[in-house]
Amino acid sequence: MSKCMLSILALFLANLISFSSFTTVLADENEQANHTEPVDIDPKVLGVVHAKEPTFIALPPGAVARFGRGGGSDVAISPDGDLVAVVSNIGVWLYSAYTDEFLSLLASKGENIPSTGVFSPDGTLLATSAGRTAIRSTKTWQDIATLSTVNATCLTFSPDGTRIAVGMSGRQPTLQIWDIATRKPIATFMGHKRGIQSLAFSPDSRLLASGGSDGVIYLWGR
Repeated sequence: MSKCMLSILALFLANLISFSSFTTVLADENEQANHTEPVDIDPKVLGVVHAKEPTFIALPPGAVARFGRGGGSDVAISPDGDLVAVVSNIGVWLYSAYTDEFLSLLASKGENIPSTGVFSPDGTLLATSAGRTAIRSTKTWQDIATLSTVNATCLTFSPDGTRIAVGMSGRQPTLQIWDIATRKPIATFMGHKRGIQSLAFSPDSRLLASGGSDGVIYLWGR
């Protein structure tokens, strides 16, 4: 395993990671909603605040412990393990997972700050949400579709790659499933009392689980 991949593995031990532009600082999501605790780290030590106890993990010599700039909100790795996408308030930073080489920045436009991102199962698409959900080709990094979602907080593709589920916050948290080919919503679900935080399809793409900050997990079927 490369030094870069070891670093990425260490980073994923945190739930949410935030990057400072001026100092080496990480922030991990605490058990309390909308609350983070920053941690200063030594170049050889990764500091993670997990639940109520701080955790420090020794990094291998030469490992890279930092990707991107700005306030980070999500990290996605392509299915083949080649690409790392770091979602921040500046935009989406793209890196080679094996060399840590910076590849591109998909910059934020105006107030459209991305909060979450996910690769499609075949790695040909990258979906990010900044209120509305943008779907890009991973060959050109150009937008190929924009879904009219509102306050999206989490995304996931179905394993067969034909649909994308979008969890949205607001007074009435809503879950929508969109058809990738037609770019149209095919199902809408409501039930959570607070924001939807995570989504996962079953391997056969028939069931969708949603977890909310209300502490409830729903299973949705078609």
